[in-house]
Amino acid sequence: MAEFYEFHDSYLEKIERNDGKLILRLEAYRHSRPDGFDVDSGTGWMQPIEITIREPKIENEIANLPVRILTGRFQARTIQAIAEDIIGDEIPSSLTGATDVEIEIEGLEETTYEYNRMMIRGKSASITHKGKEEFVEKLPMWKVDQAEKQPQLIGIGCVDFGPGDLATNKKHMEGFGQKSMGREDK
Repeated sequence: MAEFYEFHDSYLEKIERNDGKLILRLEAYRHSRPDGFDVDSGTGWMQPIEITIREPKIENEIANLPVRILTGRFQARTIQAIAEDIIGDEIPSSLTGATDVEIEIEGLEETTYEYNRMMIRGKSASITHKGKEEFVEKLPMWKVDQAEKQPQLIGIGCVDFGPGDLATNKKHMEGFGQKSMGREDK
């Protein structure tokens, strides 16, 4: 089972400095996904974690915490973790070490709703503490070969007609999404 921390739906709670190390305290969204299932399958959990970064360099440190993370990226030259936990730019839940690390966090400050982007580079990083997890949600279970068969929504994307407030004007709802999906039959 793959387990990783997603940046979106997580919160950066606190940043601490200690003996040349930087400690990021997160209320992190942990995604658990069974083997053979699509990336959007599995369960979601919230769990406090601490990531310790050695020899950190910070660009644009976020001043007002906590921050609701909208997106982020974890990259490293080498990563020590269970192989199946390494998913894209997310943080492997089994991370015991990484070298030449870059962590990018983009989010909204909770009190001011101000958007911020912070970049942290360090010589190494690891998860040094995990708190008690809390169950959040069960996600649909799509096998990898079923992923192509997932229902598609018509109307997602560019609106190619009418004003922006379509819900209150029925004449503009006629044929909604048909043109943008390549269907002009209605």
